[in-house]
Amino acid sequence: MATAAAWSSGLAGGMVLQSASNGECRVKYIIVRTPNGEAPVVFPRAFLHRYVASLFAPMEVTAAGFVTMAEGRLRCYGKSAGLRLPSRPEFDSALVNAGLDGARDFPWTEPPAEPPAEP
Repeated sequence: MATAAAWSSGLAGGMVLQSASNGECRVKYIIVRTPNGEAPVVFPRAFLHRYVASLFAPMEVTAAGFVTMAEGRLRCYGKSAGLRLPSRPEFDSALVNAGLDGARDFPWTEPPAEPPAEP
């Protein structure tokens, strides 16, 4: 089974998860309650937790925080001040890692420089 380490230098959903020189991943996350259970949404630090959560309304956001790479796995920590929600480190980390592991068979590639011409 693939681990988050396998994704640390590749593209996942169009976002590079490569660690910064200080070992810190440059991503945030929220956990959204869907009709099928809770699902992680990982996004760049430049976006506000509150903004990303609004994109999933009316679904409830149950946890939020930051992601770092530790021992070859992604680890969730911290809280979202804007949403006033803490992370649930163990549970959220399991969801984020499972989400990436579940995507291991997707053929991730660089996005094209220009969109293909319409026929």
